[in-house]
Amino acid sequence: MNEEQALAEIVQTLTVDHGCHTVILYGSRARGDFQPTSDWDVAGVREAGERAPLRVARAFYGTWLDAFVYAEAALTVVDPEMLRFLSRERARPHRRRALVQFERRSDCTAPRGATRLTEQARQGHGCD
Repeated sequence: MNEEQALAEIVQTLTVDHGCHTVILYGSRARGDFQPTSDWDVAGVREAGERAPLRVARAFYGTWLDAFVYAEAALTVVDPEMLRFLSRERARPHRRRALVQFERRSDCTAPRGATRLTEQARQGHGCD
């Protein structure tokens, strides 16, 4: 399975099984400095759900899928823990930290924190 197919499966898992409208890849795979055995660090955002993130962790084609699913309500105030998704543009402009892989909503109805997190991830990485 190639990287594009793996990402498509991850997006499908988070959107279909967990109702996410946004999927963000972060960590070494987003930066491009991963090894074949590197895990897949992913965050998903969905409209409803518990304020505490749901963790989706499992073996994934010889590596590990480590995903966290957040309800929009949990993003009204961005916790410092969430900063791992954002760009380090000022410190290292050549290195990406997060890539928006899927975003179903563009109607600006998401809570301010969710919108801000998605926009900052997108702006730092040239995603449209």
